[in-house]
Amino acid sequence: MTAKTKNNLSIFTMVLFFIMGVASTASHQTFSDVDKFIPPDFNPDKGILLIQIQPFSRRQNDRMLEFLQKNYPHPYQVVDSSEINNKSGKYADTKRYPFAVLWRESESINHSQNSNGTSSNMSEYDLCGHFVDRSTSKVYPETEKRDSYDQYGYEPFFNSIIKHFK
Repeated sequence: MTAKTKNNLSIFTMVLFFIMGVASTASHQTFSDVDKFIPPDFNPDKGILLIQIQPFSRRQNDRMLEFLQKNYPHPYQVVDSSEINNKSGKYADTKRYPFAVLWRESESINHSQNSNGTSSNMSEYDLCGHFVDRSTSKVYPETEKRDSYDQYGYEPFFNSIIKHFK
């Protein structure tokens, strides 16, 4: 086996363990900065929360839907962002649908150097969510805790809401 093959295999193994670690722990994690990203007048039992379809892929959206069905006890509807932004469509009633959660993919590039001097770059994509008050169009900040949950960022996001309102 060549040195390049060994390095590639090592990188692949590290990435695989990282993904497995994130997948197994994100479902129980919460963010500690809930007071910064949850609107002060948000009440998950008053109105229906609109949640943007997970943008990574249909498969990841299906996982998010499964997670929400099992864990999120409050009323919600998962819809396309165009429906959230449509002021005259099915979800236009801001009293019934006062808040929405929108997602953004954030890319970060990690640079690493192996012991033999070769370097590599690895892109990581995080799912970052934020609230929008649909009646005022106020956009709330994203959580400041990220870069470790990849496309499963919705899990600690919603776990934080659940914990905050227990």
